Amino acid sequence: LPARRAEVITVISRHTKELVAQWAGVEHDKIVVIPNPLPQGFEFQPKEEMPDVPVILTVGTKPNKNLEGIINAVVQIKCILLIVGRMSAQQVELLKEKAVDYENLTGATDAQIVDAYRRCDLLCFPSFFEGFGMPIIEAQATGRPVITSNYGAMKEVAGEGALLVDPHDVKAIHSAIQKVITEPQTRTRLVTAGLHNVKTHDPKEIAVRYTDIYRGL
Repeated sequence: LPARRAEVITVISRHTKELVAQWAGVEHDKIVVIPNPLPQGFEFQPKEEMPDVPVILTVGTKPNKNLEGIINAVVQIKCILLIVGRMSAQQVELLKEKAVDYENLTGATDAQIVDAYRRCDLLCFPSFFEGFGMPIIEAQATGRPVITSNYGAMKEVAGEGALLVDPHDVKAIHSAIQKVITEPQTRTRLVTAGLHNVKTHDPKEIAVRYTDIYRGL
């Protein structure tokens, strides 16, 4: 009912726009896409070389975040998984079973989250579902290569600045991680495209777009 009565609806991705139009039965024309802004504190911090033991950042531990798929994908890859979020006992057991080295960051402050992006060498974010996918632009702003899912909001948010994979395909995730680790030209391409993409998430620009809507009404 609120969606049908509203003159304008704002959503954070085209993917969400399609779902709102379908679920609420409203006209596409009154749904306006304005992406999320980049939070403060995320700045470009270049990394010159890939270390022998790269740090792979993964954000979130809920079922849609596909942590189990990531764990299985990094088997036989010499790395450290930097996992943000409280893990279940089953997830911890899987890490031990697969002999994956990891660090777990829980209850993190904003500063600790920013530091996690700076420490990492790439973001692996092959989520099954997201309304937006904030870690994508946070990693891009920091200058880190991104691996994410090849559909929905994630593909849209990433632009050209990510390797896109089927999140259900562990082998595809594994291959993408290997590609980022072993190919400097791929890393450079993704970082450059990511920095360009993140410009569309400037908070001042997004504030102007919301202001224009309110003035128009």
